[in-house]
Amino acid sequence: MGTNYVVAYDGPASMRTVYGWIPSIHSKLGIVIQDLSKEANQRIKIASPSIDGIFVLKKGFVYFDNVPFGFANDNVRAEHADLKWVFADTPDGNLLLFFLFLQTATANIEGKWLNALPYLQTFQVPNISFGRA
Repeated sequence: MGTNYVVAYDGPASMRTVYGWIPSIHSKLGIVIQDLSKEANQRIKIASPSIDGIFVLKKGFVYFDNVPFGFANDNVRAEHADLKWVFADTPDGNLLLFFLFLQTATANIEGKWLNALPYLQTFQVPNISFGRA
């Protein structure tokens, strides 16, 4: 199964609206997302059955929480056992996050590895939200 992202130049004022479209579309199409493990090394083995992420420039992002790095850590997952999505309203960093997810998706391709940590030292997103759909 491939990786599926949407990048948009404009969208609704809140990424909560974008996130809300996902369970509605899943219901309409009969898509069911299995429960994800709380353990990161097991989570990354489960592909999203639909979209992997939506990035709206200068608005925010929504992504399926099966990535090896992201804003949900083991503590957050322990508190929210049914967590499947992460989303936030943020005018900055959306293309950076998208780029890093693309790097992860192509990690098995032979070549030089990107050390992303220097780019992330000052990258912060306030008001992270989590979804269970």
